[in-house]
Amino acid sequence: MTQLSPLRARLISFDAAYSVALAARAASSADHFIIRTGNPLQPYRVTTERPRDPSDVLARVA
Repeated sequence: MTQLSPLRARLISFDAAYSVALAARAASSADHFIIRTGNPLQPYRVTTERPRDPSDVLARVA
């Protein structure tokens, strides 16, 4: 795979996912989970649904 641009690297970082989860939690009052995806172009995903495999959960924003 080719090198990611610095902007892309920031956008797909855990810190960016955590910021999204915090904003989504504040807007909806629902718990949000940051999960690993295994996809190098989207390594983290923010969701309100608890994943089946607990080892995929990296953080819970409650």
